[in-house]
Amino acid sequence: MTRDEINAGESETLEFKEQLPDDHKKYIKTLVAFANQEGGLLVIGVRDNDRAIVGVPEDDVATMKDAIANAVHETVSSPLPLRVVSQVFDEKTVIIAEVSRGPQRPYYIKKEGIDKGTYVRYGATTQQADPNTLQRLIREGNNTHYDQQMAEIDGEDAEITEQQARETCKALNDFALSHRPEASAKPLGLPQLISWKLVIKRKKALWATNAYCWLVGHWAFPYAKICCVSYQGRDKAVAMKSQDIDGPVHEQIDQAYQFILNQLSYNTQIDRLVRTDSPEIPEVAIREALANAVVHRDYSICREINVSVFSDRLEIDSPGALPSGIDTAHLHEGLSLPCNPSLAEAFKYLGLIEKWGSGIGRIRDALRESNLPDAIYDNHVAGYRSSLRVTIKRFSDQPTPGASSGKSPQTEPKGRLEQAILRELSKSPTMTQKALAEQLAEPVIRIKRTMKKMQEGGLLRREGGRRGGSWVLSEPGE
Repeated sequence: MTRDEINAGESETLEFKEQLPDDHKKYIKTLVAFANQEGGLLVIGVRDNDRAIVGVPEDDVATMKDAIANAVHETVSSPLPLRVVSQVFDEKTVIIAEVSRGPQRPYYIKKEGIDKGTYVRYGATTQQADPNTLQRLIREGNNTHYDQQMAEIDGEDAEITEQQARETCKALNDFALSHRPEASAKPLGLPQLISWKLVIKRKKALWATNAYCWLVGHWAFPYAKICCVSYQGRDKAVAMKSQDIDGPVHEQIDQAYQFILNQLSYNTQIDRLVRTDSPEIPEVAIREALANAVVHRDYSICREINVSVFSDRLEIDSPGALPSGIDTAHLHEGLSLPCNPSLAEAFKYLGLIEKWGSGIGRIRDALRESNLPDAIYDNHVAGYRSSLRVTIKRFSDQPTPGASSGKSPQTEPKGRLEQAILRELSKSPTMTQKALAEQLAEPVIRIKRTMKKMQEGGLLRREGGRRGGSWVLSEPGE
């Protein structure tokens, strides 16, 4: 323990007590919380409001150390990985109860029972574990994962046929081919599903796990979806557009990705008369953030992934906190402890992730190449509702070299719909207004009205007749 650590104040792994409370539950629950998560230090003899070292009487040090050890032994469900020591600061002695992350989670106060006596840390506070967190701790203690558990449909185990398994393999293989052509060399079969623990084989019967159900979009998991909303400003006062995306979880990523792109502005670059439009947030960063949210979320929590597009940022909230032993600092170091290892194996095959722990680095690199600040990752807690929130800023502090400034009123799109129309027409100049309306999920009348204004403003022009003609996009400054 150093003076700098004390000066930094209380945290998820550090708590101060000016003196040892007479009611030992007041500090035992904090030690229990430490053992259930990343471990931590309880320091007796430091005031928490100003971090002043007041110390404990030297004559009481040995007695206090024994009292802490005895109280833990008598009160906690299983032996805590505890070490109680004393240390001197400025000629004042403090007592440090150091707890490591325990292997027999969940730890709880015996008198209160496992449901009410299990505690965890939320920031610098100790709170009773909610039911979802308690179940996660139980799985961690048993070294099991929710995605590998046998699925229950209407209270019964989900048995599947070999034909259903083959159809799932084909669907996954087709998806993989569309995202990574080299997958054709590795056709998917039932043995692979069993190896990944997507399917459990017992005697001659096949049973679906939870991860299998998420990959086929089973109706029994209605919360396994992504809810997307775009807002007019920097808060949620005015919602502009929304879309709920369900079905197979890997297919949801493409749809959510398209929703986000339709809300963003685009930078235009001209290189040797070739026009390139790129979204203000790099596509790699968007895809990686979505894939991470889907593959690492806690599916035992009956809550959807939320995608929020504000005027200045993109936020992606995935249910559940980081696994015990992992904090947001570890994410930047590439450390990964998948919440759903079976789903992660399938995502690697599908080409949605490369290897565990590499996505954060690709997001960082893509943002820096676009002169955008690094993404922000934090455990967002509202009451007992915890989620991992990823925040990506939309606007760079520095202009992209060679990009248009967006200041020309005649040749630069102003609205999101105009940008979406230009993007679709750049890919398919012969697209009809009716096809555009269907692609962008907008009324035909609005598409026609917007495109008329774009023609008047010089953003695009029509060449040829209604049947054989095409749309031509104007260059910036044209």
